[in-house]
Amino acid sequence: MKVTVLSVGKIRDPFLERMIAAYMSRMSPNHKVAWESVPEVRGETRKDVVLEREGQLLEKFFRDRDRCVLLDENGEHFKSTEFASWIQNEIGTCPGRLVFVIGGPFGVSAGLHERAAKKLALSRMTFPHDLCVLLLMEQLYRAFSILAGTAYHH
Repeated sequence: MKVTVLSVGKIRDPFLERMIAAYMSRMSPNHKVAWESVPEVRGETRKDVVLEREGQLLEKFFRDRDRCVLLDENGEHFKSTEFASWIQNEIGTCPGRLVFVIGGPFGVSAGLHERAAKKLALSRMTFPHDLCVLLLMEQLYRAFSILAGTAYHH
């Protein structure tokens, strides 16, 4: 099964982009983790319009069998070991891709909230979206390391 991180906008900080790439390379070839992005809507100040346009771009990415996991400040909190167990269960039961969605500055559309099979919070704190991509990649790497029994988690 393939895991995909889908985010709004490009990473602006080259250091963060290198760190994301480093975690992705550590996960290959044993775990197929991809990272995709859709363009951020610019030049529009109305939140509802931005959410709708970005939501349409994000929705185009999904296939029927994919499972959507929405990163959301009100989502469920996991310890890293719990997240690893959850990932293992999802890998065994998801018929398509497991797609983690990181919305833009305004969040995501109502349609994506409805599509989400799970809502996940990285923290109770607020982070820049670029950093959320890095934090999620690190936690995915950590989860796969826990499942493989390596020493990374210590």
